[in-house]
Amino acid sequence: MKRPQHGPARQVGFSLVELLVSMTLGLVMLGALVALFSTSLQTNNQNSTSAQMTEEGGLALEFLARYVRMAGFSPPLVNASGASVLVNGIQTQAIESDFAGAGVRGCDGGFVDATAAWGSLSCQAGGSPAIALRFQGDLANTEPSSANLPTDCLAQAVSTTTPSIYDATRQVTLVESRFTVNNKTELVCGGNGNSFVAQPLFGNIEGLRLSYGMAADGRSGQVLRNVNAATVDTLLLADGTPASVDQRWARVVSVKICMVVRASTPDQSQPLPYVDCDDQTVTPADKYVRRSISTVVALRNRSALIQ
Repeated sequence: MKRPQHGPARQVGFSLVELLVSMTLGLVMLGALVALFSTSLQTNNQNSTSAQMTEEGGLALEFLARYVRMAGFSPPLVNASGASVLVNGIQTQAIESDFAGAGVRGCDGGFVDATAAWGSLSCQAGGSPAIALRFQGDLANTEPSSANLPTDCLAQAVSTTTPSIYDATRQVTLVESRFTVNNKTELVCGGNGNSFVAQPLFGNIEGLRLSYGMAADGRSGQVLRNVNAATVDTLLLADGTPASVDQRWARVVSVKICMVVRASTPDQSQPLPYVDCDDQTVTPADKYVRRSISTVVALRNRSALIQ
């Protein structure tokens, strides 16, 4: 009986062409998955950056708006006489409060010396816009200090007082704060709790634009037009005579605040256009994401007429 002859087993596998085709298809699929993952990651980063910018910019905007809103505030006195005064030939009800004077003062190019006294503030050209704000502070409209005193924008205690214009025997606290954006893209503030030495409040604020809603006089609350600080400084009285600084700035009844917020890191593949504070589309030179945010704030300085 013959035993069957067993030859070598037949080899079964892929040809070189089949291997190349399979590898090519695999690489195509892998590339598509990588592209999908990269796009998803970029979208997630953009959403995260956008949310962070919205949060940080919103906090900075609201913080500044809070102090703008308080500008010129002084509680009305319940025991005031109700007398009226003659202003530029017009009989006008006197403002019966402890503080009189404009509560806001602005400069389109910043202050020459942001630590100067209120009456000595002057403007320069070429810098970032700046705004000075003051109001009668107390423990209710500011955060009380550890010594139970009113505080400025940096939570610094304001210990200095000034006589009331209504009753010189009374002492009141004026809280003063000055805001601008420095060259490190920071919103900074200096207050009279520490000789107006500026400290950063919020980062990634690249630009600040301020415009002022003007009324016909220091009593009206209706905005006639919006102008920059330089225009406010050219205003005259109704009879055409020069107005004092306080008389000019007492006509401001609202402030439009616009900030350009920048992302903390450049995470775009190419420069991304944005709409700036002048409603112009701008394409930056770098890859940082930017956006402008704005608000209009009504303020309370109504007292320059009786000066």
